[in-house]
Amino acid sequence: MIFILYGLTLVFIFLNIFTDYFFGQVRFVFDQFYYITSTPVYALFIVMFLGLAVYNIIILYKEYQKRDGLIKHQIKYLIFAFVIGF
Repeated sequence: MIFILYGLTLVFIFLNIFTDYFFGQVRFVFDQFYYITSTPVYALFIVMFLGLAVYNIIILYKEYQKRDGLIKHQIKYLIFAFVIGF
């Protein structure tokens, strides 16, 4: 599975650098910031990223239930940081 995900990542990197399939047009809005018009490929990337983030949190939670002591506390803080970060 990891090789498939690395392959998808390489495809996304290629599409981002060499084509316009990843990002559409860039617009300057509200005289403040640039807004990127998303494409279906970008939406797929976001879904994949969020899916992997949730999958990692689920794996950590399963490991949290198995462990005890210091490792359990470390996993709890890591899950908390991931939830806040994502």
